[in-house]
Amino acid sequence: MASIRKRGSSYLIVVSMGYDYNGKRIKLQQKTVHPPEELTPRQVEKWLNEQAVLFERDCRHTPQPVQQLTLAKYIDLWLTDIAPGKLAKSTIRRDRQDIERILPALGHYKLTELRPEHFRNFYAELRKVIRPDTKKPLSEYTIEGVHATLCSILSDAVEGGFLSHNPAWRTYRYAGRKCEKKIADEETAQKIIAALEGESIKYETYFKLIIATGMRRGMDAAERKKLLRLLDAQNALLVESKLISFTAGFKLAWGMAKELEADGLYSFELEEEEHICHPAEQDS
Repeated sequence: MASIRKRGSSYLIVVSMGYDYNGKRIKLQQKTVHPPEELTPRQVEKWLNEQAVLFERDCRHTPQPVQQLTLAKYIDLWLTDIAPGKLAKSTIRRDRQDIERILPALGHYKLTELRPEHFRNFYAELRKVIRPDTKKPLSEYTIEGVHATLCSILSDAVEGGFLSHNPAWRTYRYAGRKCEKKIADEETAQKIIAALEGESIKYETYFKLIIATGMRRGMDAAERKKLLRLLDAQNALLVESKLISFTAGFKLAWGMAKELEADGLYSFELEEEEHICHPAEQDS
């Protein structure tokens, strides 16, 4: 947050810019302002606060000097300080596989030197790489994943003030033939749901949730535990609601029985006996 210091007839606005990737404090940004003379003290205070907000906004959106910061060094910073707070461990493990392909080709470039053609050439070279296990070129899906990882890393660099824009943005174009993803049709989904009817409410809810939302298998252990705890809570709530419903119904029936008992229970036998003993009265 910006601070304001009075210096004679002027005011000094100071903005702290935090620390760089080496842990060194970045130079403070300062600006001297002179309030209009016709303003009242309260108006001066309001004017100064507005100037401080505008100046801090300008400072935050101006990339800090990172002339010596290479992509490789920033990725090290990203892996240790940024990614763990934003991504799941399974996602970081997958991103590391992409980073192993990124660093040999682009790691030596300084962040401020990266241009769209660097990425386009990089993707073109990746399409020539032959996988040692399959003896086939990398799939377009793999290359698209590398591009997504690069965009994510450089977007964080923009957010952190290291870049003014993302140079990898819109540099990838799908080069292969897109295959339609195979998904279960409505009939198959209905068969799965029908097969779950006799199973535990936990697993029935679990699989219905997957069918309805399309959740991926990429959830880590902590996320799976959260989901199972949610299902356990839902199961317990369902059992409790059934118990409450049963109890309420029982109380209602018990109350009605008490009222009938107080008024005298209706007897069909007595009605039949009256009809036999007094037929004339019934006919009149």
